[in-house]
This record gives sequence, structure tokens and C-alpha cells, in this order.
Amino acid sequence: MHQLRTQLTGMAFDGQYFNLDVPKAFCELIGTSVEWTMPGWDGGHRTELVTADVRKDEVLTWYKETPEVINEIHSKVAYGKNYEALRKSSARVGQKFYNIQTFCDTRFAQAERKVYKNFILNYLASVTHFQDKVLNGKDEERAYASKFLAEMYKLVFVVTVLGLADLLIKVKEVSLLQTVNTLPWEVTEKEAQFAHHFNQVYTKQLDFKDHDSVNEPLNPTDFPMLCKHQEEIETMGTFMGVALKTPPVHGRNFKKAFRSVCTSRLATWCDLILEHFTTRFLEGDIHAWCTVMAGCFDLRFLFQLPCKLQDEQGCLKKVYAWAKEQGNVSLPSFTVMWEQHTVIKQRLVTTYYEQGRYAKWYLASGTVVMQDLLTNPEFYTDVHDWVFLFQHCALKTQNEAVVESQGSCVDKHAAGQRHLTQRL
Repeated sequence: MHQLRTQLTGMAFDGQYFNLDVPKAFCELIGTSVEWTMPGWDGGHRTELVTADVRKDEVLTWYKETPEVINEIHSKVAYGKNYEALRKSSARVGQKFYNIQTFCDTRFAQAERKVYKNFILNYLASVTHFQDKVLNGKDEERAYASKFLAEMYKLVFVVTVLGLADLLIKVKEVSLLQTVNTLPWEVTEKEAQFAHHFNQVYTKQLDFKDHDSVNEPLNPTDFPMLCKHQEEIETMGTFMGVALKTPPVHGRNFKKAFRSVCTSRLATWCDLILEHFTTRFLEGDIHAWCTVMAGCFDLRFLFQLPCKLQDEQGCLKKVYAWAKEQGNVSLPSFTVMWEQHTVIKQRLVTTYYEQGRYAKWYLASGTVVMQDLLTNPEFYTDVHDWVFLFQHCALKTQNEAVVESQGSCVDKHAAGQRHLTQRL
């Protein structure tokens, strides 16, 4: 039990375990601290919860209704003769056919985006298919085809789907952040960048109420699908050559209708995504502690001159006190720890600049530097306590696959003095 208590550094759980308060109970059972082990919930699942939070918001009923409409449309062409007929329609209009996707609220953001993306890519084929049903189908087929076309002809619906396909690119990236090549503080860095991007880029571009930007097009880097079709929709009132219907309030002013959707729907969606993302990701101890750990353990910056880390000693002192008081980690005095930090930093700098080796470190993930740090004696010799504390922090992840991968990397650490799998 003592070994488990002193070696345990992190825990990852599914949502059900948090609801049952298992992390706290487990820590109390073995005599360690929840603050130290930082039990977390996989970032992909939390991203899914963020979009679910937004979908439940009464302000955005359209966000719930839009995928429901697409699901209903796709239900008629997902298999059988209608599926084959849709493929033939795609060939007839000269476009590549993309697999039919249906929305499910338990899937991750990349799956939701694919629903919108493939719907748009198959749009012309789908319109052609349902137009054929209206002309040549049975009564039941004509009824549902007319209903679907009425939705697909709406400018508001088309621009909404285009916008969601673009906006979910960034959401998808966040849901996939927790990879085996990303350390905990690199994840929180990306999360903060995501929030900044939504706040400073997306919302400002989409809010066309600002008269200074009323004639500015959207940035194609941020909105690839919207930008591709913006000019056609605003000037011609068509999408892929199909005439669109605008709300009565906008008459034939297609530009006003297009930008109204961006302002009233998509910009509001961004605001709510940011609000719920901040609550689930950026608030709380995990994000705060990862930021502190980055201040002294971010290997991407330790070897650089000048070093971008602003308060290495202060951050190391906080992590040191945290590890001793909350984590039961046996460490020498802070003076010794700081000396070891200085030594290892100098070794990294010397190796990178003076010896001209390890060019692979440039712009690489911290795990690339970490692998060399843990396996090469010229780095870890006589700084075992610092490396030991670093290992504790590097393994504080909320993803099971990452734990397994990082664990195998740590297991290769050649120093025999201190290792997370050995009894102290």
C-alpha cells in the first residue's frame, strides 16, 4: 500500500465513476490526495459534453433541429434502391459520392462534422434525386421529397450547415488533442489557444453587425466551406446552381440574409461553445496545475535561448511543495532540486546549440525530447530527483491510451536510482 501511495501519480476515469465519487473514495482508501492525482475525464468525452450543453440551450433550438433534418433526409437514401439511385444522381451531376452519415449525440465532434460535410458534398446529387422523386415517384415518395426539398432550398439551412462544418473543425481538433505525443501541459496550452481562437477570430468575423466589417469576406483559413460558396450565395442567391429561398424579412437581399445567419446563429453558437468549454476545460485545478508544471517542465522551451519560460524557479517551487505535501513524494531539499534543474537545462542547451545535435527537437513535441532525456546518461546522470518529479508530472493525463504509451517510454528510463516502478 505504501508503494502504491507514493508511486501513484495520476488517474483517469469515465464519467460514471465521477458521478459515483469514485476518485475521491479511492484516494481516501490508499491515503493519498485527490489534488495530487488529479483524476480526470478524457478530453474527447468532455468536448462531447460541451456540444451537448450547447445543443440543450433554448436559444439554439436550430442546433438540435439541423442534424435531425439531415438524419431524416438521409434515412430515405441510406440503403437499398434509393441509395443506388442517389449514387447514380451523383454520377449524373459529375460529382464524387460521399458516404451517407447520420448524427448521433454520443459520438465525438469529428463524427458530427462529417455529417454536415458529407451532406454538403452530396447536396447537388441529393437535390437531383429528390427532384426526380417529385416528378416520377409514388405519392408517398413525392410527399417526403417535397418536404425535404423545401428544407434544402432554404438559404438559412444551407448557410447553417456550411458554418457548422467549418466551426467544428476546431472542436474536432480539441477532441483529438489527447494523443500519445502530447504532454499534459501541451494539452492545456492547446485548450487555451482554442478558447482564444473562438473569442478573437470566429466570433469577430461572424458578427456582421459591426459596420466596419460589413463588406469584408470571411477568412478561408477559418471558414473553408463558407468562403468557397459565400460569393455565389450573396450575389446570385444560389448554392451549387440551386436557387435558394430567403426569409421574407430579407426579400431578395441575399448578402443580408447570408450575414444574418452568421450573426444570429453561428456567432451565438461560438459564444455558447466558448462559455461551456471554459467551464469544463479551463476552470478548475487541473488546468491551473498543468500551467504551473509547464513553467518548469516544458522541454520544448528548456533547451531554447532565450528561454520562453518566465518563472522556472517559482513554478518548480510550487510543484515541489505540491508533490511533497499532497503526493507523499520523497524529494531532497528544494535547493538541490533547483541545482538539478539548472544542470539539466544546461545539458539540454549545450547539446542543442554547442554540439549541434538533436535537430529533431526543433518544433517537436516534448515527448521527443523526453525520450532522449530518459534514455541517454549524458542528460539524466546525477539529476535523478528532478527526472523523477518530471516523470510524475508528465504522466498526469486523462487518457488511458496516453498512460500506456507514456508508461512504456518511462519504463525505458535507464537510470536505476529513481523509477516510478521501483520501491524507494
